[in-house]
Amino acid sequence: APASLIVDAKGKVSIARLRPEKIPADAKQIISGMNLIVADGKNTGAKADVSPRTAAGIDRDATRLILLVVDGRRTEYSAGMNLHDLADEMIRLGCHQAIQLDGGGSSTMVMHRAGTDDYSIMNRPSDGHDLIFPMSVERAVANVLGVKVDIEKEKK
Repeated sequence: APASLIVDAKGKVSIARLRPEKIPADAKQIISGMNLIVADGKNTGAKADVSPRTAAGIDRDATRLILLVVDGRRTEYSAGMNLHDLADEMIRLGCHQAIQLDGGGSSTMVMHRAGTDDYSIMNRPSDGHDLIFPMSVERAVANVLGVKVDIEKEKK
């Protein structure tokens, strides 16, 4: 079964392998990933296939969500990572559980500047790498993992 990031009715986040019949009744949001690359603090990622990557992980207490986007396919600044190296980096960042999300050209991190209509692309997506002159092109995708931080709540 693919690994998924699950958010329950109380906002608690977990990562697990789920079959459709095993989806928790209180699940409010589920993002399906591909591989479980960190399981109980151990690296379970494969060493082949260096590519752009996107990963999501949680710490041991499930109180921190860690998101990582790795650029790739650009020899001048980033080749990408294999899943083993990606898992090592997620462990270094404090993950006890982590999943690989879709990668390649859909690995794009966008941030919204609070109080404005401004959005910024924080990385260099790999689509467009094979054009006559390399350029970063954002790929249209059908789903997005969005995180909203309540600034006022965080200040308290």
